[in-house]
Amino acid sequence: GYYNTEDIFRIENRQIFFIGRTKNVIVNDSGENIYIEELESHFSDIFGKAGIFFGIIDRNDQPCLVAEIPQGDIPEQILEAVHDRVKELAVYKRPAEMIITSATLPRTTKGELKRNLVNNEFLEKHSDKVYNFKATAKK
Repeated sequence: GYYNTEDIFRIENRQIFFIGRTKNVIVNDSGENIYIEELESHFSDIFGKAGIFFGIIDRNDQPCLVAEIPQGDIPEQILEAVHDRVKELAVYKRPAEMIITSATLPRTTKGELKRNLVNNEFLEKHSDKVYNFKATAKK
């Protein structure tokens, strides 16, 4: 019988510290706030022009780009554009990876990504491809 406020707290030495909200912010290991809407708008013109549904999720306290591509393969020019956009971001805001799925991503009634349903279990079951940006950062 608890009400889920989606607030994030940290308990340290029997004290409670407010960190942020799970709905729209990722708090990384360094305590920096990464705003999901800001990242999504950074990539929206790439995916929007291509008609690809995508979103940013919190995965291991790092932003992760998730894209629904019906055929399961991302066109090379879009992948290159995403790589270029990732490099434009401050290092702490950069998504660690991009996960491509041909499965239908869960959406809200407003058509936004239901981030809480795109968890590790969903990704393990539905990931077609994973692009690790940190592994390719030296290119």
